[in-house]
Amino acid sequence: MLLFAASFFSYYTVAAKPLIERHGGVVVMTYAVLLGSAPVVAVSLPAGMAVDWANVPLLIWAATLWAVLVSAFVGWLVWGYVNAVRGVARTAPLMYLMPPVAGLVAWWLTGERYTAIKLAGAALTLAGVALAQFASAPRDAVREAPAPVD
Repeated sequence: MLLFAASFFSYYTVAAKPLIERHGGVVVMTYAVLLGSAPVVAVSLPAGMAVDWANVPLLIWAATLWAVLVSAFVGWLVWGYVNAVRGVARTAPLMYLMPPVAGLVAWWLTGERYTAIKLAGAALTLAGVALAQFASAPRDAVREAPAPVD
């Protein structure tokens, strides 16, 4: 399931770049959310109807508002803008930073404990992100050109 979701995310990232350049991030984000929301609402409707919405605490409503407005909407707008400006190949590896950041937050807030294999996996992830970001730097044609022979 994760591989299936990752393939759709990758396709969206590549396909959205020219649309964002042509129509802007807000318009593309609006259509993506409208098209993607319908199946999510359809699948989650039975569970949503079973919730006693009047007794949901204010903190949960505030966290939901934060997740929708900041984490989702603003985050996707920034992601689309950066992809349009910097290019997908330069920004896509950044999504691999999410697990290490989530791990640090879990350690800080909940006292999560990590084994050597988890730490090695995080280090490997960060090394891969660094390699993808810095190893593909543009080549300097002047510096790589052979020196003139007199």
